[in-house]
Amino acid sequence: MDKILLIEDLAEYQVLVRGVLGPQFQVACVETLRDAAALLAKEKFNAIILDALLPDGDGLKFCAELRSGANTSNIPLVMLTARGSITDKVAAFSNGADDYVTKPFEPLELKARIEALVKRFSERNQSAGTLVRGSLRLATEEYKAYAQEGSREQELKLTPMEFRLLQFLIKNEHRVVTRADILQGVWGSGVFVVDRVIDKHVSSLRQKLGVHSEYIQTVPRLGYQFQVPSAHLAEATFSAQSSSLSVGG
Repeated sequence: MDKILLIEDLAEYQVLVRGVLGPQFQVACVETLRDAAALLAKEKFNAIILDALLPDGDGLKFCAELRSGANTSNIPLVMLTARGSITDKVAAFSNGADDYVTKPFEPLELKARIEALVKRFSERNQSAGTLVRGSLRLATEEYKAYAQEGSREQELKLTPMEFRLLQFLIKNEHRVVTRADILQGVWGSGVFVVDRVIDKHVSSLRQKLGVHSEYIQTVPRLGYQFQVPSAHLAEATFSAQSSSLSVGG
């Protein structure tokens, strides 16, 4: 399920956004820029909804800082604010916002805008030869895999076979794949590999994924399933007291 970060201090809008997006997206709500920065340092999101006026700072300035962060520069961002002048909108887009919605707003319109942004971002990643799931990112053309560790990405030292295995599992996300499916999808037709060898490769891949090994679940008597937990733990070190609120830089 795609994850949305809502940075909004008014409870009525938190309830409204959760209500319209909740069935389709996992929505995390924070009320301050400090909390938003801390959460972005340890979790990946598919889109951000940001208020312009928050208790601890300026949303527009925070938007600009997100755009300069190594791990947040490409996350779709929608400004959600009561400011509706042309000057305000131009300032938001100049600071890196992808869309702008004024309060009060029509919930279904916000939902449609978020859906469109998330879809475009996903398609852009796919066309660029990138697969992103949870805290994992695969650069398919380079045969490289990365895991988000705190505010930084770390490359996973996978063998070509382990990379193909992970790529196959990700492309079949949520589906239970049998060992026969894995054999066909990873090794190809005409190759004989016993189940024990497949299990050994899965075990090795899990070891290299570390804390993200829980993404690969064993389904007894059937096979394996790739699924990102709705709330997975990721170790992160981040100084939320930094005056610049630098994220992932």
